[in-house]
Amino acid sequence: MMSLPFMYGFANERWAKVIDVMLEKKQGNRKIHMLRIIALLEADLNTALKILFSQELIKNAEKAGLNDEQWGSRKNRMALDPAMRNLMAFEYGRYMRIVIAMFAADLTACFDRMFPSLSNVAAGKFGMEKSVLQSRGKTIKRMRRAVRTGHGVSEETYGNEEGEPEIAGQLQGKGDVAILYCLQSSITLDAHARLFPELVLPSPGGVRAIRKRNDGYVDDVNTWAGKIERDLGDVDEVMYDLQVRAQGLTDLNEVSGGSTAFHKCACQLLSWRSTGRTLEINYDMEGVGMVLTDAKGAASKIKMLSPSGTNKGLGYFQAVDANQKVEYEERMGKIKKTCSAATSARIQYSEAKQLLERRLLMQTRYVLPCRSLQRHNVSDCQRK
Repeated sequence: MMSLPFMYGFANERWAKVIDVMLEKKQGNRKIHMLRIIALLEADLNTALKILFSQELIKNAEKAGLNDEQWGSRKNRMALDPAMRNLMAFEYGRYMRIVIAMFAADLTACFDRMFPSLSNVAAGKFGMEKSVLQSRGKTIKRMRRAVRTGHGVSEETYGNEEGEPEIAGQLQGKGDVAILYCLQSSITLDAHARLFPELVLPSPGGVRAIRKRNDGYVDDVNTWAGKIERDLGDVDEVMYDLQVRAQGLTDLNEVSGGSTAFHKCACQLLSWRSTGRTLEINYDMEGVGMVLTDAKGAASKIKMLSPSGTNKGLGYFQAVDANQKVEYEERMGKIKKTCSAATSARIQYSEAKQLLERRLLMQTRYVLPCRSLQRHNVSDCQRK
């Protein structure tokens, strides 16, 4: 029965009932704009969407060719892949003494700002049947959403009203939304690739090279600029190039309804100064900056990080000059907090084993490929 709406393109009235649950993004912060809204849909609807989109559509899209710079929501790819690419680019810059810069962008409510009409076009581009898209679009338009709190599920609901502006956006927790954002982001990155050249970091032998414009994992996208020729005066040129590229990606995202959270963005720059005999990393960021504008023309100054300053992206703290103190302290703090909570808990052997394998080891091992610990750091991890 659950296949009939997708076969004939109509909306099942039962599927239009949704319950919104609000979760804390940061522990203890319950401000309304800081909560994450997860939609609880009918089980058969979500199962069907996962089969049609997360299994079938993504296969067609991979065969047709998705942009290689989007690493999120794709099989055999994980967040450590773009993180490792970031690490390799900055290591290349340090060894070759070149000027290289990165703009770390973060979008505002990326799933909630997706237009179903545009995501349907993206899905149709990669082979999804028209009747499936019709049923999906009609179901979203008719949805009535209740809110669940500690007092229970609200009796009143909200949704699209006749004669009122239509509520767009997807539902976080819906089985198709991650794949659809991946497709839409891939199209955006393809458009960006047509406008701007690659940053090419060749190997010493010239046989291989790192080629990139962006490194993206879902809505976290890092845009790159740099110059291979070694010249201390290249900073302004590289920063201008980075600003143009970042503004271009910002504009492309806003075309499809996205919005860049400039207050959460950051810029990292690797530049050099001469000591007379050698080149050293330049930690003086005075006079260096970047300004971006949104669709309404409002300008925002992007936070400029020192080479020793860390940007938390893709789950770990990364500094341009390879400073790992902040990341090490953050990781040790999480381990201590988990162990402290476990010592006062009455848990069985199986639960302790699960805590070790699913929490402690995962927190420790996740970033190890992107870190170079000294011997005493490893000893501290084992002892504590």
